[in-house]
Amino acid sequence: ALALLRQFRLRPHLRQLSIVRVSWRQDSYLIEFTDRVALEAGLAAAADQDQKIELRPLKTGMALLMVPPTVDSPAHGIRWLEDLLQTATGLQKMST
Repeated sequence: ALALLRQFRLRPHLRQLSIVRVSWRQDSYLIEFTDRVALEAGLAAAADQDQKIELRPLKTGMALLMVPPTVDSPAHGIRWLEDLLQTATGLQKMST
């Protein structure tokens, strides 16, 4: 149930940045997207908020979003990603 709730909570943020798929990969997220300009603009907005963001392009429509060294688990990683997406898109998080 928590995973489903998280999915609904993240969906508007992901759409705004043109992200269609996100997968956890140990020290990064594999991001699939449709519009690189929208993605980079949103992440740049988050970087302006004193967050260091590292996006490593792999191929067209796919990149690795590196997580900070302080992120030590998938659960911590998803919380970090939620905060990052909220900052990047400026949308408010739904209260639970």
